[in-house]
Amino acid sequence: MAQYLVTGAAGFIGSSLVRALLERGEQVRGIDNFSTGRRDNLTEVLNRIDFREADILDLDAMHKACAGVDYVLLIHFDLERARDPAEKFVRDLLVGCLDTKAVVVGHDFHFGYRRLGNVGLLQDMGAELGFDVTGLRLFTAGLGRDPISSTRIRALVADGAV
Repeated sequence: MAQYLVTGAAGFIGSSLVRALLERGEQVRGIDNFSTGRRDNLTEVLNRIDFREADILDLDAMHKACAGVDYVLLIHFDLERARDPAEKFVRDLLVGCLDTKAVVVGHDFHFGYRRLGNVGLLQDMGAELGFDVTGLRLFTAGLGRDPISSTRIRALVADGAV
């Protein structure tokens, strides 16, 4: 079992990598300064990783974070990456990096530059690239009027309501 360091671990991409590595049985150390990442992206896995709140420009913190690590996954998200089309995200991250086998999203899910990616695009690309896609209708049963979503569940967990 290898030890991985994921920088930007609290961002969308970083936290997805953290979960994928844990599912493979790897040991994970994460580092993030929360300048763009969100603590609630790590809520479900924080007790399973060695997390350090620090900036990657802090050489002392990075030296300590890298101790005993086999691989460093440096997640760089900037304006250029934010402008990537949805297709590039699917090919580079979902397939190229995560070797995705299945994606489950809400029926109204959008992603990529200008949110042009959607469930239909994921399904088309999944058929082409070898992964399954399920778009689920969001429901409200038993929890009020607001749809049940990952954002709502993370908020409930953070509030101690679940």
